[in-house]
Amino acid sequence: MSTLFTSLALFSILLPVFGRVRSRRLGKPSGWTSHRIWAPMGVSCVLASLVHLGWTSGGWPVATVAGGLQTVALLIALAWLGLRRRDRMEAAGSILLSLVAVLIAVSMLEPPSYADPGVESLYVALHLALIFLGMVGYAVSFALSALFLLQRHRLKKKLLDGIQDLPSLETLDQLNIRTQAFGFVALTAGIAMGVVLAFEGDPAQTLTGPTVWGTAAVWIWYAVGLQTRLIGGWRGRSAAVFGVVGFGALGITIGLTVALSGGWHAA
Repeated sequence: MSTLFTSLALFSILLPVFGRVRSRRLGKPSGWTSHRIWAPMGVSCVLASLVHLGWTSGGWPVATVAGGLQTVALLIALAWLGLRRRDRMEAAGSILLSLVAVLIAVSMLEPPSYADPGVESLYVALHLALIFLGMVGYAVSFALSALFLLQRHRLKKKLLDGIQDLPSLETLDQLNIRTQAFGFVALTAGIAMGVVLAFEGDPAQTLTGPTVWGTAAVWIWYAVGLQTRLIGGWRGRSAAVFGVVGFGALGITIGLTVALSGGWHAA
């Protein structure tokens, strides 16, 4: 049943992306593939899949790799539903929906796993949810950063065909710093909660492993980026580069963590 929901979600998420690419290539309206109903339909299917995962695993779905990936996909899709209310954000939507599709597809490759129910799992779920919210903030920042660099390049090269469909550089820069700040606050809260949970479980343990070091590196990267923005006045291209590189490092960290430990934590 979960595979059915994720398959429907993947179809609903990818359809408008392919429709937009096809319409630009042919120079024609995308028609029914661009209808605004597809993204909410994909969100509903991912939500149904998470409910099914939680029911079958006996715990919070975010505690499993598949459930965590789908949770991030769901939150990114919801962020896009909010972002698309702004004018000329369709290009950012194509990037975000593509990320959503990748997360859903990868989650379908993960074998089912089971979580232990209990009171403690609620706090672990909250810890992971805060981390995932940070990821979502950085994912939106990545889309806006990539769009900023693309538009800046096109303006410098005077490639003005279709430039009217993109947001202004100022709008992208302002939204970029807001989403980076949101991601940083959420990630910081998630890390703090994770440290408390770790020492409550074993006061003698040391915080080591790929998850800890990778998360710390990403946190430091974005902390430096925000600090230079506030104190040094860096904005525009510098903030966009921070957004792209930081999200790339975050993706590598997640991939290595899951590959080496088989879950969100090595322990």
